Amino acid sequence: MTTLTRLAINHDLPNEILHFMSTKIARRLFKLSSSASPELSHMINEVTGEVRGILEERWESVQDAQEASPPWNPETLRVLQDTRLSLNNSREYVHHALYNQHSSPPSTSFKPSHHVRGTIDDFLDTNASFLAAAHTAEPSLALADFETVIRLGIDDWVARVASRTAETACISIEACACAYSSRALKSYKGNPENLSIMLVTLFDLWVAMDKIVVGQIPLLADYSPEIPLSLLERLLIRKFSALDRVKRLHAYLKARHRGTLSHPSVFSSTTNDKSFAVRYFHQSSKLKSLKLYIEVDAERERMEKKKELQTLNKQYAALQRRAENSTHVNGIDSRGWEYHMEYCLAATNPRTGRDGRGV
Repeated sequence: MTTLTRLAINHDLPNEILHFMSTKIARRLFKLSSSASPELSHMINEVTGEVRGILEERWESVQDAQEASPPWNPETLRVLQDTRLSLNNSREYVHHALYNQHSSPPSTSFKPSHHVRGTIDDFLDTNASFLAAAHTAEPSLALADFETVIRLGIDDWVARVASRTAETACISIEACACAYSSRALKSYKGNPENLSIMLVTLFDLWVAMDKIVVGQIPLLADYSPEIPLSLLERLLIRKFSALDRVKRLHAYLKARHRGTLSHPSVFSSTTNDKSFAVRYFHQSSKLKSLKLYIEVDAERERMEKKKELQTLNKQYAALQRRAENSTHVNGIDSRGWEYHMEYCLAATNPRTGRDGRGV
C-alpha cells in the first residue's frame, strides 16, 4: 500500500485520492497497534507525512491565488454598449405587458389523487385498514410514514389510552404490527439498515403494548418480558434519531428485566406460590367468585347424579328379584318360529316376553 501511495505521489494524482490512500494506510497501522514492527511504522509515517506535505502545499497555493485581487482597468470598459438593452423580437410582448393586454391562462381546479398522509390515530386502527390502503397506493411512502408516526407519537398515544379502551388499544397495536412487519419484510429484504429500522419500530409497538398491559395487570412487572437485551445490540442503525430511540428501548427493557430473576417465566407450567397463574388467581376476586360458582354447580350436579344412581339401583334390584322368581322356556312352535316363555314361580299364569306374548 505504501508503494502504491508513492506511485500516486509521483503521478501527481488529485488531492482526494492522496488523502484517501494516506488515511487508509494510517487506519491499518492503527489496527495493527503494538504488533506492527518499527520499520513498518517508520515507513508508513514517512509516506503519510509526505502526502500531508503535498496537500498542505497545494492548499497554500489555492489560498495565495484567492488572496490576489483581480485586475481593475476602467479605461477598457464599454459602458454605453454594455448598458444598452436590445429586444428586437420582443416588441409584441412588451406592448401587451405595458397595456395589460395579455390573456390569462385558464384556471384549473386542484384535485390531488394521492392517498391521504395519516396520523398515528389513523394508522393504529383495529384492523390496520388505513395502513393496508396506504401501502397499496404508495408502498415505500406508507412504510416511512408509519415508522415516523410511531417514532414521534407512540409515547403520547399510550399516555392517552384509558382503562376502558386498553383492550381495544392492544388489538390495534397487534393488528398494525402484523400488517407492518409482513409488508416491511418484503420491501426491506436484503437491506440490513432498513430491517433494523423495522425491528426498532416493532420494539416501539411492543413497549407500547407492554406499558398498557402492565398498567392493567401490575403483577406482570414482576416477570421477565422474555426479550433478551442482546437483541437490541445487533441492530445496524445509521440515523441519530433511531440510535436515541434504541437507547431508550434498551433502558426500558433493562428496567423490566431488573428484579425478575426470582420468578419463573410467565409461560411456565409450574404451579407454586411464585407462578404468575397462581398469584394472579389469588389477587382476582372475579376468578375466586367464578371458582366458587363452579364448585357449587358441580356439587349440585353431583347430588343429582347421586339421586339418579340411587333410583337406577332400585330399578336394578327390582329386576333382579323378578328374574330370580321367574323361569324361562325357549323352543320352536309348529310353524318353525322360535318362542320364549317366562313363568313366574309365585303365580300359576305364564307370562311371555316384554309385551306379555310368546316370541
